[in-house]
Amino acid sequence: MARMAAYAAAKAAVNSLNRSIAVEYGRSNIRSNVIITGMILPPHALPDFLADPILGARIGAQHLIRPGRREDIAAGVVYLASDESGFVTGAELPIDGGSRIMTNLIGRDDIFQNDKG
Repeated sequence: MARMAAYAAAKAAVNSLNRSIAVEYGRSNIRSNVIITGMILPPHALPDFLADPILGARIGAQHLIRPGRREDIAAGVVYLASDESGFVTGAELPIDGGSRIMTNLIGRDDIFQNDKG
């Protein structure tokens, strides 16, 4: 987990900067949002990815059991760039197959155990 410290700090900094930009420039009608991506793989890379026991397990940690596609991210970008999101600022849009919502549950097998017994 120690190897994740720099990544976590950088991710937190980007999210904080996003909110700061939204606050500072919102009155000028400038919006700021971030997209939080999950695994995005080209189709030809999937077999090799799944064959790796560590990397392949990441797909199992998602609620949607497939890697993301470039089109998934593009749809989020188009939404945030469109008038449809004209009242959205300072937001973090997760396009990650649900992996972000499982982060706090990893290692918590007790949550999924049957309470009988």
